[in-house]
Amino acid sequence: MIMQAPARPQPFMPNQDNVACSPTEAIPRDVVNTRGYSDSVVPSFRSSRVKDKEVYDLAGPLQNDLVAAGLHPEHIPPLTMKARQTLQLPSFKTLGIASRLPDALLTPPDEATINLERPAFQPFMSRSSSFPPSNMPKTPSSDRNENEVIVANSMSTTEASGSTQAAKPATEDEGKGKEKKEGAEGPMSSSSDEDDALSDRAGWLTDPVNVVVADLDLNATSHIVNLLCHSQPCPLSPETVSVITKPNVTSAFEPLVSAVQEKVDTTGRFIDIVHAVPSKFNMTQIPMSPATTPGFQNTHSDYFNVNVFSKAVVAIDHQDALNTSVPSSPRPVVPPCSISVALLERFLPPSTAEEYLHLFQIDAPSVLVNRLIELSPNSGSLVFIYPTAMGAEAFANTYLGPLLHPLLRTMVSIHNLSMDFGAGVGRIAAIDQMLDFDKMSRRIQVLLRKLGRGASTIQRSPKFTITQASKQVVQLDRRVWTEWWIQQEQGRIRTVVERYLQRGVMAPSTKDVTAATLVQEVLDGVRTRKYADYDEERKGIEVGVFVIKRTA
Repeated sequence: MIMQAPARPQPFMPNQDNVACSPTEAIPRDVVNTRGYSDSVVPSFRSSRVKDKEVYDLAGPLQNDLVAAGLHPEHIPPLTMKARQTLQLPSFKTLGIASRLPDALLTPPDEATINLERPAFQPFMSRSSSFPPSNMPKTPSSDRNENEVIVANSMSTTEASGSTQAAKPATEDEGKGKEKKEGAEGPMSSSSDEDDALSDRAGWLTDPVNVVVADLDLNATSHIVNLLCHSQPCPLSPETVSVITKPNVTSAFEPLVSAVQEKVDTTGRFIDIVHAVPSKFNMTQIPMSPATTPGFQNTHSDYFNVNVFSKAVVAIDHQDALNTSVPSSPRPVVPPCSISVALLERFLPPSTAEEYLHLFQIDAPSVLVNRLIELSPNSGSLVFIYPTAMGAEAFANTYLGPLLHPLLRTMVSIHNLSMDFGAGVGRIAAIDQMLDFDKMSRRIQVLLRKLGRGASTIQRSPKFTITQASKQVVQLDRRVWTEWWIQQEQGRIRTVVERYLQRGVMAPSTKDVTAATLVQEVLDGVRTRKYADYDEERKGIEVGVFVIKRTA
């Protein structure tokens, strides 16, 4: 017996006679919704007969299911689209941070309004500007009287209040005036304290800074004044500078740049500061320019314009310069004859005697020669600060010695080391070769004469003169000199410790003691060890301050 398979049910079609129809007739064309197309037809950007046929083939079963459920496509509510939320930022003008350029320069010009005539040329600094004048308060300069600043602030506040103040009784005005004066004296007193602290720290630099600023020829610098700062062994971190109190010295960078900036700000020029840093240095610790009035002091700029820019370049170390085949000197870090004001400062004795002896030589790695050839022949000036023999001895006997020598004796006793270990780590070889102030002055003059005679016949012979020379005694905070000393002596101490362990003479009693642990113990001890009550008073370090000017 042959079983017959049941017939496959045919899909229900919308025609009344159950007659098979083509896919295009499955859904009437007139059944459309309010959006202009059938609910069963997926809207598309492009329409074709092939796509229409595929869509109707797929829509047939769906249509049958909707009818079987008692729903007609016409009764299905249309889908509602959510309104898009605008994410547009407010204009810069509304926020008060509009561009310093006028709108005419930011908006593309209309073709019909373009003027084909070329305007007459005007110098850069004499062009009229449409920048809106700033109404922000200016930072008072140090030479202004505090009472004048208070009166000016009171007058500006009174003018701003207008007729409201005039309508109040006289007794109330007097009380308001007293409160206003007391409020104005508060911030002025804090700023004056900061200025006093800066002046106390920079009092020993008053004469050198005045000479540098007086010799600065702005007419020969175009629109940019180039400064170079080389603090040896490295620039101090901003965190260390911020916690130093008077009369301790951190660096001559801040008072020098402040004086130059005060002169340059009135002319609308820019200041480009280059920091010479060692090869192993954290770039986040580059000193920041001193805080003064932002922007130019004229009506052609807004309050937040910046005219001081800083960058860093790597200055090769003296020991690395000796181990390279490149000519030892000169080795500038910026193009020669490009620096208007330079600063080369050191307050601690150098690490090796060779570094000090090569300082006054032309045919050896000399950082002083490198900074001199970078000076501009148009009155470029170099502020050179270096410790004398007396200053180096004071540092070794009153600053470093009371901390390092007891520490080394303790390490020798605990780790069973020989006295050679302590002698090698605690030695400062450069002290025996350092000169006093008078001999240093004569050595610098001899070097300047050699530089003047050493030029070739093609180039113009440079001419250097010492315009100011003095010896000063400066106070160093412990956080300042320990940061410098660790940066300078860390490599030398590591070399001394490794050589000691390689010889095998009285090795440490335990195997856990390595060269790295010994070096770290020395550095941490100098950083954290306390002075004894009987230690000699630290009266300061004598340094020589020289201002060298180049005129050719």
